[in-house]
Amino acid sequence: MAWSWVRIKTGTSPKLRDCMGNDTSAGRFVACVESVVGDRGGRIDDVKFEPNGKWARVRIEWTSPENRLAILLDLEAEEVHDLLSPEEMDALRRGG
Repeated sequence: MAWSWVRIKTGTSPKLRDCMGNDTSAGRFVACVESVVGDRGGRIDDVKFEPNGKWARVRIEWTSPENRLAILLDLEAEEVHDLLSPEEMDALRRGG
């Protein structure tokens, strides 16, 4: 599985707004991101908030490029940085 660090505006994607309702707490945000990502077969590894509270940086594990794209669209993610494990990097260098 591969990973992406993404930047997400807290509470702006329709799926996050629907999940969060009137609860704009950091805990509810994390639970909703976990739900949205989990619905697409991914997993959250880490969440950090920027001090202004308007943005979060989330490390997401995904299983395929299609899965990744669906997650990014659902979260309206920005500043996406894809990451590979050492094993995945070696496999990529070998061509498979």
